[in-house]
Amino acid sequence: VAAPAALAGQLAADLAMAPDTAGGISARITAGVTKFVYTPAQGAPFEDPALRLALDAVVEPGGTNLAVKSLSIGSTPVALTGAGRLTDLAGAKHLDTKGTLEVDFARVAELARAMTGSKIQLEGKAAREFHVKSSLGGTNWVSILRQTEAAAGLYLKRFMLMGIETGEISPALSVSNAVAQVKIAATVNKGRFTFEPFLDARADPAFLSFPPNAVILKDVELSQSLVSELLTKVNPIFSGCSVLGGKMGLDLASCHVPLDSAQSNSIAFRGDIDPKGVRLAQGGLIKEVVSLCKLDSSAELIVPDQKITFTCAG
Repeated sequence: VAAPAALAGQLAADLAMAPDTAGGISARITAGVTKFVYTPAQGAPFEDPALRLALDAVVEPGGTNLAVKSLSIGSTPVALTGAGRLTDLAGAKHLDTKGTLEVDFARVAELARAMTGSKIQLEGKAAREFHVKSSLGGTNWVSILRQTEAAAGLYLKRFMLMGIETGEISPALSVSNAVAQVKIAATVNKGRFTFEPFLDARADPAFLSFPPNAVILKDVELSQSLVSELLTKVNPIFSGCSVLGGKMGLDLASCHVPLDSAQSNSIAFRGDIDPKGVRLAQGGLIKEVVSLCKLDSSAELIVPDQKITFTCAG
């Protein structure tokens, strides 16, 4: 039996408080975790030499509101600086803050690979502004998201997952009306890549989805990695084949992924692969079938220009 995932590190914290000239209480908090290590059940551990938090705030007279003069959160994947207010501390805990967010996506990808086992590769690091309005008094993350309005810009120099690789892109992240969405649009292999997943917390349970009839890939020149890492996941008959030419599209008619582990068997999606002029050198399962049929296994495999539908119904 594999060992469970584990966290390790050394925590140190300091708190200084003093009366404020306006009748409130000034508070300064510094905290850090050194030698932080996340060890997944399988795969390589993720290490961060120092996680840091610094807060300079004032508890206003009456003790119900907190004015955050400055907030700094530091780590190698994410660094954040900002200021704002937290009101109604004993109740809804209304948060209104803005600042600057810097994400090192190479480190984010390293953490994602450790946590999920995926082969995602990301690069890029730049500071972008953000703002958040929310109520933190909810009982769980879904109830908090339902009361959140937020926006942030991001920067990626490179994105690669399942054979899809892009150059520079600037994703936009937004949260509004209980829906969180990220929007990515880029040129991929002389075609178009559009990726706009959203998390909908209006429903119970919340779910992950895409806009209906989403065109994920359009007229993308076929590459070997796209066949090996994407097409074979949709249909294993492509396994072992080599690309000789052609383009492809990928449409997602519908997608519904409940974010409740008790409903993992309710995942459902449907889409189409749209090949155009695709030519493959036979290999793997296709080559075995052709050989069994006593046909020429050295001939090119020409994929008809007709959509290949894939479905999953929980």
